[in-house]
Amino acid sequence: MNENKNPAPRGDERDNSRTEGISPEIFDRFTGTDDYIVSPEVRDAVNVAISLEKPLLIRGEPGTGKTVLAEAIASGLKKTLITWNVKSTTRAQDGLYVYDTVQRLNDSRFGDGDVSDIRRYIRYGPLGRAFSTLNCVLLIDEEDKADLEFPNDRTLDTRDISLALRQLKRLTRIGAEEELDLEGTISASAQNAGEITLKFHPRRKNSVKLVLMMDVGGSMTPYSELCERLFSAAHQANHFKAFQHYFFHNCPYEFLYSNIELEKRVSTQDVLKQLDDNWLLLIVGDAAMAPSELLSSGGAIDYFHLNRETGLSWLQRIRHRLPRSVWLNPDPPKYWEIPTVRTIGELFEMHELTLDGLAAAVSALRRKSTTPGTV
Repeated sequence: MNENKNPAPRGDERDNSRTEGISPEIFDRFTGTDDYIVSPEVRDAVNVAISLEKPLLIRGEPGTGKTVLAEAIASGLKKTLITWNVKSTTRAQDGLYVYDTVQRLNDSRFGDGDVSDIRRYIRYGPLGRAFSTLNCVLLIDEEDKADLEFPNDRTLDTRDISLALRQLKRLTRIGAEEELDLEGTISASAQNAGEITLKFHPRRKNSVKLVLMMDVGGSMTPYSELCERLFSAAHQANHFKAFQHYFFHNCPYEFLYSNIELEKRVSTQDVLKQLDDNWLLLIVGDAAMAPSELLSSGGAIDYFHLNRETGLSWLQRIRHRLPRSVWLNPDPPKYWEIPTVRTIGELFEMHELTLDGLAAAVSALRRKSTTPGTV
């Protein structure tokens, strides 16, 4: 005879043996919010993770509410929400902290602050802030591969890029006077008592000369297809008077490369000598690198390359020679707080490599000069 008079749990009734010894008041810390009705399964999963002090992995398609759940947990528990957006090139070190050597170098040069206090130059990442405060909810959110709500941020195709680059076209009359000047002919004939007096002027030709410099390899690998489209569109364009292209890895030094495999070196100094301030410059790269690669002699990432001058000095030389220059960054602006990105953004006008960003970059190049700074 079965003496167990307790009925089996049904529906929302849970097996409390899993949390034996934990009172419901302590276990049920998250029960949803006024704006977020949580299902029993999700509620239990969240509370088990809280009780065991373990991270909770939430998987699902974009738009299914993973981020909203984290926001509801932070709101329900009255904790601060810290978000860490990660992608394929994100490093764990970036989440903990970064050492702002650029700021320390500037302070030492200009005498601002106590450079011996290293704590002034430690910039905590989302993980570091979470460890230092504890009273928070940390959301580690993987970048979705597409954003359906913002069509202007969609992946650029070759036609988009070609149409944008076509806006750089600048027609000027140069060469022999071989095209009939209709207005000039009418004016001259009128002044000559109606006798036809033909006037000619040079043909209008596109005078734009474009040089493209692209970062390849390393953290730029996820963007290789996008960069190939940009290169193809620029290389196939027939509306430029002249077009040149060069490649580098992370930062230009005394050498650039004429092929994407980084095998054929060309002297950066020789390249700059043949260019003048009539050329427009597009630089494509994420500007993310170790500070030493930008600021130190011998800091190049290539073990066999000993650069005698810093990468920053070469970038300054390039900027001075080609004042009408723009930097296109394929990373979203939320990643531009990296010290090297900030430093390069103070030297070149920087735009995101999206449809809108490319249009803004083209507009900037059409001006007489570009303005350093991220946009």
